Amino acid sequence: MPLSYLLEPGLMDALRLGLGLAEMVAVDLNQANWALARLLLAPGSDAPSARQPAREAVEPLAARLDPRPAYWPALEPIFKRYLVDLAQDRSEGEDGMVYGVASTRDWAADLRRAGLAAFQQSINGLDGSGGR
Repeated sequence: MPLSYLLEPGLMDALRLGLGLAEMVAVDLNQANWALARLLLAPGSDAPSARQPAREAVEPLAARLDPRPAYWPALEPIFKRYLVDLAQDRSEGEDGMVYGVASTRDWAADLRRAGLAAFQQSINGLDGSGGR
């Protein structure tokens, strides 16, 4: 980690924002995963008055399909790059130094790609072609 993270509080705030984005993607992945598991068990359960499968039935399938175990490790190389890029991405704003304008945008795009890849990996084989 660059030394500037210890010296510049605004940089740590920008890093917290970036980590928060990664957490939000993980939450979205979990929600999408549970929605998929419910739909697999009860097609049409996304309709307002449709039958909903029991949580006890959804939980094991959602656990088996969970994309988050693939998501978090995929972030390691892009997070290392983000740490360096974020420390270098600074500009003078009205209230002082601003960090992460471009690097956080790039990080968010990387998170989206990693999340989509992890979700795709988790559903591979659902079509009966193998995998899970």
